[in-house]
Amino acid sequence: MPAEELWTGIITEKEADDAQSKSDTTSYVLSQFPHPDHAETKVALVDLATNQQVTYAQLHRSIHALASGLYNGLGVRKAPEEVPKLVENGMPTLVTTRESNDDSLSVKELIECGGPLELPQVRITQSDTAAILYSSGTTGTSKGVIFTRSNFIAIMTLLKWSVYASSSQNDIFLCFVPIFHIYGLVFFGLGLFCAGITTVLMQRFDFQPMLDAVQAYKINNIPAVPPVLLGLVKHANEIKCVLSSLRRVGSGAA
Repeated sequence: MPAEELWTGIITEKEADDAQSKSDTTSYVLSQFPHPDHAETKVALVDLATNQQVTYAQLHRSIHALASGLYNGLGVRKAPEEVPKLVENGMPTLVTTRESNDDSLSVKELIECGGPLELPQVRITQSDTAAILYSSGTTGTSKGVIFTRSNFIAIMTLLKWSVYASSSQNDIFLCFVPIFHIYGLVFFGLGLFCAGITTVLMQRFDFQPMLDAVQAYKINNIPAVPPVLLGLVKHANEIKCVLSSLRRVGSGAA
């Protein structure tokens, strides 16, 4: 591997300063995108259902357009300290998908109407809350867990190290774990973008379509869950030819 591509996992003073300067999670992720010349052709995401591809440059523009649409179109602002009170009173809801007879504004429409409008500089610190993710509630009342921006930046830095340490920076990953779950969020919603990875997205998991996707897109890396591993082991003899491109399968969650 060329010296300039070597990632040791040791955080240099410059990298630490860069992480500190990018206090908000989005700015940090965008700062890790491939160089603009490479970003125009480097594919970030592939939709398995439609084969639609999004490059890193297109994703970068869409993120800024969405932010502009949220700020200038819907008036979304940094949440005040009284978030618990707002939750009790009903937080505003953004619909990401909708029925044909629904007049709610979709994310796609926000991106299309957002445009390159200027966004104000908002003071954000790494101790600010970035997300509240809720447990499934299978063993009791669903509980919200707060993740700060520093939490996410630390996880992304570790994941980037893992990609380079395992020589996976040129791999194609397959995503079927839910991105609203912490596993899917830190891998596919944030972390892998920091390593310039190409990810093929499945809308929902099914065993045979997963095998078809591995074969069609020459998938190299699958972050999976235990039941998927059991299925792969159970059918190992029948499917080993289909999985010839696969280098690594990870397992996490429950």
